[in-house]
Amino acid sequence: SIIEIVEIDNSIFNFPTLQPYRLIVQVVGILLLVSGVYFKGGYEAEQQWRDRVAAMQAKVDAAEAASVAANAQIKTKIVTKIKTIHDTKVVTKEVIKEVGGHDISTEAKTLCAKHFKEVLGLLS
Repeated sequence: SIIEIVEIDNSIFNFPTLQPYRLIVQVVGILLLVSGVYFKGGYEAEQQWRDRVAAMQAKVDAAEAASVAANAQIKTKIVTKIKTIHDTKVVTKEVIKEVGGHDISTEAKTLCAKHFKEVLGLLS
């Protein structure tokens, strides 16, 4: 096979007009071949990096979408807890208004304690 390549190579230079430029044409051909392989390798490496960047960007986008969903869920929980605390506060104020300046009955104490435990349970 190498002999065939050499024979093909020598047959190209059988033309009398190309014979004086044989060495120059061979050197230029080898330089073009080597530089083409080098740049093809560089191009392939660049493509691999771009593919990796695209894959990582897709992961980042998915993580951002999951983050938005998680933040919405957390915000809903916080709003619910704040509403419960506010409702408990309103109920406690109503109990205090009902009792006024009188001694707080056992029923009112139980009601306040019950609401206080509910608030503590929601906060934990």
